[in-house]
Amino acid sequence: MKYNLICFDMDGVIYSSEEIIGKAYQNAIHEFSKRSGVQIHIPEVDNIMEEIGKPVKEIFQNLFPHLTEEQRDGISALTLEFLLELIKSKKGELLPGVEKVFEQLSKMDVKIGLASNGREKYLDAILKTYGLSSYFHSFAYINQGEIRTKGDIIKSYMNEFDEDPGNVLMVGDRMSDYNAAGDAGVDFACVLSGHGNDFTDEELTYTIHNLEEILDVLV
Repeated sequence: MKYNLICFDMDGVIYSSEEIIGKAYQNAIHEFSKRSGVQIHIPEVDNIMEEIGKPVKEIFQNLFPHLTEEQRDGISALTLEFLLELIKSKKGELLPGVEKVFEQLSKMDVKIGLASNGREKYLDAILKTYGLSSYFHSFAYINQGEIRTKGDIIKSYMNEFDEDPGNVLMVGDRMSDYNAAGDAGVDFACVLSGHGNDFTDEELTYTIHNLEEILDVLV
């Protein structure tokens, strides 16, 4: 199948923050508690990872339901600061095959877009740290203009490049990615090596064991 535009999720597909997320949250909570005097339980890494891929405010609402929105926003901002430091030090993991896939897609004249619920600074830090920014033809983020969902991101690329849904593929690993593809009316490839794999009877267009297998889909 030939696609003119492929949209990729970030976490679990391009990059994994699993080995740094616990430290970032721990540092953020310690710093917030020191500044505010509020003692906060640090979530287990597994609990944090279950939330990855959701909109940021939803993540912090789920992890810290007992806190006020202002407190959650404070921890969120600090967590981002510590994450950026760790990313720029290459403490996370660029997942296998990413550069090979992007290089090959570029040679095939396939447009590449990023469709993630992650914050702009977080996503930009990853792309710049690992030299991936030049592969992307455009960038759209949650809360940019009228964009509110991951599906909106995909549709914004479709409008920008004048692509019909049948010419677009979403690549992800979570239910949120599947739902975004459905919202935009495009095909979906599930990366089984990612963070999610919580699919049951959903009609997946493709299942791939790792990112490099996406190239087989395009043959």
